[in-house]
Amino acid sequence: MKKISLVTICLLAAFCFRYAGAQDISLSMAEKAAGKWLQLHNDIPISESHQILDKEGLLMAYCFDLNPSGYIIIASSRHLPPVLAYSFTNNYINTPNHANPLEDIIVRDIGSRLDWMDGSGSALKVKYHQQWRSLLEGGSALAFFEQWPPAGTTSTGGWLETNWKQSSPYNIFCPMDNVTGSRSVAGCPAVALAMIIHYQKNLNGTQFSDDDDYYHNYAGRQYWIDDDHQLMDFPSFPRLNEYFDSMAVKFPAYIPLNENEVAALVFACGVAARQVYTSEVSGTFGVTQAFEAYERFAYQDAILIYDSDTSFYTHMKNNMKEGIPVHLALLSSTGSGGHNVVTDGYNTDDYYHLNFGWGGSYNGWYLLPDEIPYNLTIVEGAIMDVGVTHVGLSEPTENDIIELTIYPNPTHGPLNIHLNLEKSACVNIEVSDMNGRLIKKLHSGHIEAGDYNLQCTVNLNGGIYFLTVSTKNNIMVKKLFVLN
Repeated sequence: MKKISLVTICLLAAFCFRYAGAQDISLSMAEKAAGKWLQLHNDIPISESHQILDKEGLLMAYCFDLNPSGYIIIASSRHLPPVLAYSFTNNYINTPNHANPLEDIIVRDIGSRLDWMDGSGSALKVKYHQQWRSLLEGGSALAFFEQWPPAGTTSTGGWLETNWKQSSPYNIFCPMDNVTGSRSVAGCPAVALAMIIHYQKNLNGTQFSDDDDYYHNYAGRQYWIDDDHQLMDFPSFPRLNEYFDSMAVKFPAYIPLNENEVAALVFACGVAARQVYTSEVSGTFGVTQAFEAYERFAYQDAILIYDSDTSFYTHMKNNMKEGIPVHLALLSSTGSGGHNVVTDGYNTDDYYHLNFGWGGSYNGWYLLPDEIPYNLTIVEGAIMDVGVTHVGLSEPTENDIIELTIYPNPTHGPLNIHLNLEKSACVNIEVSDMNGRLIKKLHSGHIEAGDYNLQCTVNLNGGIYFLTVSTKNNIMVKKLFVLN
């Protein structure tokens, strides 16, 4: 027994010493780094700070809350990039015993990065040490910067304009928990799925049938979905199909869903992913279940990519630039399970905008570990290209093809619309808002085949709009970004 205890103590000491040796950034240094970085980016004042610790109590990072809202996460080691995550609009909730998906991810991510640095990451150490030196010695001038979506064009900072969560009212159609007597939470896979499908506004004619039934057997909760809908108090498949019919009418018209329709969509996504449900945690056992749910909703172009694929980050960046949110599965610090989030933004500093499906809390820009070998990262996989064929040009008929380019985009007002029409047709060119309301009609009438360049000025408030060019047979839609 004494030998075992001694070995255990030695291993624990070695573990702590390795991380402790890397933790060379004090609170004052971290605050200085945060202040310098903020001066370069937004100049928002810091209000207070707190430490991010792992389950052993070891310091992983510092979180600085911003005033009036926001946060910035600073690493505790020069072996890591200085700024791991930030937000200027959403808060980092630091409440004891309060679930914190961002902190779970940060702790696991930093541990994985330090493991890599301890072995083979010497080249990255040099790079990160230089970043720290540059930042602490006064900061460096900002390089050319682009962001998708452009800053200020959405209310959330990302492509999604929704901040749904796992509790009420989004879980009101989820099964009752027959162990605790409370309503089950929605589950992060279902919430991420539902927000993306809501963004794409297309159910692709999906209807549930007996083929979608499955036996729920988890942690003492056994029942059939949907046969036990009365017993467990959730909608039957025929009832969900009625909600699908209602959504199918509202989506193309950009009519907002009501509370019950949103809850039905969230539960339906959980069913399609064959989630397990409890009042404390609901979810899946792997990202493949979420991928199969997208297939069930007939998003046939969606692809599941693991970060072992060398095209992973390039593909995700392209989706961000095209306005296609990605379903990202991340591993948590507990070593089992994880979090499904939506990646819905990217900037040229290599930060990705994450929507955690937590009602807006924790949403922000995160520096994903694309420089670390895939088997040492927090990334399980991602579902990309969701809705690719739904965006843009519909299937063309022979000799009736529209080519459309708009620039500059984003614009402060002046706009050039380049249109190539291979067949003469009656053409409508319109601008509508995110809710589908017509804002401005730019052209309506017959156009002969050929190239045309229309110059105009759009006097609109800052935000995202849709520019639609339509003929009898074709519709092409481009997102138009207007800056204040």
